[in-house]
Amino acid sequence: MKKLNYLIVILLGMGILCLGVKMGSEMFDATKSTMTKDGFLHEPLFFLIPIGYVFIFAGILAAGFKLIMKARQRNNSL
Repeated sequence: MKKLNYLIVILLGMGILCLGVKMGSEMFDATKSTMTKDGFLHEPLFFLIPIGYVFIFAGILAAGFKLIMKARQRNNSL
C-alpha cells in the first residue's frame, strides 16, 4: 500500500507542477502568446493545462481507490 501512497503524491504533485508552470509562464510573460491574421491564438505551453488536469484527476482516482480498499479491509476484519 505504500506504493499507492507514493503514486498518489506523485500524480497530484505532477498535476500541480504542470498547472503551476503554466501559470508562472503567463504571470511573468515568459512565453509569448501570438495571434495570427486568421484570428487563431497560439500558446506555446497550452498542453500543460490538460495534462495537469489529467494528473490531478488520476491522483484523485487513486486516492479514492485506496479509500475503498481500506474500507473493504476493515469490513472483512470485523
